[in-house]
Amino acid sequence: MTRVRTFVAPLAVVSLAMAPAAAACADTFTETFTNGINTAGWSYGGNERIEAAGGNPGAYLHTSELDTFAPQLWTEPGRPSNFTGDYRARQVTSIGIDLKTFHVDFSAEDRPLTLILVHDNNTPVDFDDDYGFYFMGPNIPLVGEGWLSYEFEIPSQAAQPPQGWRPIELGFKSPEPDWNALIKNVRRVQFFYGDPEMFFIFQMWEVGADNISITSVPQSDATLTGLNVLRGTLMSGGLPELAESDNQSLRVKSGFGSTFTELHSMVTDVTANTTVSSPTTLGLTIEARVSHTSGIGRLRLLNHNTTQYDQVGQFALSGIDTTHAFSGIAAANYVSGGGDITVQVRTTVVVPIFAFTYDTFIDHLRITVN
Repeated sequence: MTRVRTFVAPLAVVSLAMAPAAAACADTFTETFTNGINTAGWSYGGNERIEAAGGNPGAYLHTSELDTFAPQLWTEPGRPSNFTGDYRARQVTSIGIDLKTFHVDFSAEDRPLTLILVHDNNTPVDFDDDYGFYFMGPNIPLVGEGWLSYEFEIPSQAAQPPQGWRPIELGFKSPEPDWNALIKNVRRVQFFYGDPEMFFIFQMWEVGADNISITSVPQSDATLTGLNVLRGTLMSGGLPELAESDNQSLRVKSGFGSTFTELHSMVTDVTANTTVSSPTTLGLTIEARVSHTSGIGRLRLLNHNTTQYDQVGQFALSGIDTTHAFSGIAAANYVSGGGDITVQVRTTVVVPIFAFTYDTFIDHLRITVN
């Protein structure tokens, strides 16, 4: 049986080559349904049963004659489990699942698998005040494709929902979705077969789920130690403004580069130090904006072997603070023997006017070390 593992990340796809290094210090719980055990009360809403064989491998959760526009698999409302609680404190990094589609009346094509993290306002039996944040991954399995595996990165340490995570009000009494309240108190986990804000035709489905997992990777924050504006002018702020997501920002006015695409740009180096011995992976999180309608941000790390900077992330910028997270970066080349790390933040705004400047505002820069 072919097992295809697809990593889905809000901003960066986690390379399979990096997975073993990260896994060395990971804490993973997997719901395998072995011996009929279903600790989180996973359900498609009725008619499901645990089969002893036929999963990926072994036991699995199986439902048939499911009459719905979109199968939805969720943890039992109000039931504490390994999949609920304070994701930030636990440093949750990913949720995974294996799925198989046995039968569907018409078609299962063009339906992304969507992960929804739900807050129920502490009223688990009242669904009208629920809200969540969701991320859409690759398409669900088609009939005949067998078991497919999916894994979603969970940005539990981000102060704002990173790109790709969207808010959703699940009832007519739902409050405005609050990312921080949710990530500190996830009350339910759902998998939705499609875009949760679209409607599909009703069909009869037969589907299965196996190996539902949640992973935490303990992380240590590197201490920010220095700041050097290489291109542009420091207007206000410093390292204290980068340390927290608190609307207190480092502000740098742009300078002039040597190419058209970087004619109006900003380059700043931030140094840090970690006491983690034998680090395996790094994570970078940045919250930033520019004083223009659009721009591009790039993160580079100093390679201590080549003494060159390697780009490890790129993201869109606007006039609104947005958070961007990059994880699973192999640490070997970027942490010196003494634990030093140098992150270079570059922003550009392309306009066909020479006499132009813009400001970059960086509210938070976080470097995590595993």
